Amino acid sequence: EQMAAGEFGSVEDEQTNTLIKLRDSNAKLIDLIQNIVEVYRYERDVRTLTHSQIDLGELVSECANGFKNIASNRRVTININRPDAVMEVMADSNSIRRALQNLIENAIKFSPEGSSVELAVRQDQSTIIIEIHNRGEAISKDDQQFLFQRFWQGIRGKRYVAGSGLGLYLCHKIVTAHNGTITCSSSDSLGTTFTVQLPALR
Repeated sequence: EQMAAGEFGSVEDEQTNTLIKLRDSNAKLIDLIQNIVEVYRYERDVRTLTHSQIDLGELVSECANGFKNIASNRRVTININRPDAVMEVMADSNSIRRALQNLIENAIKFSPEGSSVELAVRQDQSTIIIEIHNRGEAISKDDQQFLFQRFWQGIRGKRYVAGSGLGLYLCHKIVTAHNGTITCSSSDSLGTTFTVQLPALR
């Protein structure tokens, strides 16, 4: 990143592009390794969850802000709709953060240039609901039933197929370990929305 920005001396455009590609490739590899490690922990039931009070609205905002540069590079904007009220859950912060990061990254990845990713957080009685919406190519109803299966990546050639097939599987593992649910709805006219529901602390 610093070399591409010229902090260690001037670089040509071609060199800059190569450095950016290397950075992105390394980031993908690190992301894959992290997913594999987390999946192993959850499948082997050797995870160590440290539960604490978490404001989900604040956590969603933090995660979204971490992707602002990536979204900007793809010419995608991130909009967040959340009330000022605190919406707390008892959860493992690192695990929930990981699930949110996977979902937000996917939403950006499959968004058309010039579109936006819409994040919404709200509380409905004893449940806190997080919605992550993008305007990318729709996921067919037949494919939606397999989204959270391990290593499932869809039909080759579909625009929404990418990665290792572990990201959504891990999200499902994390959310269900917190007594929550994760679902997907998708259509050509409305785009795709992943909805996470977690028990509210109060």
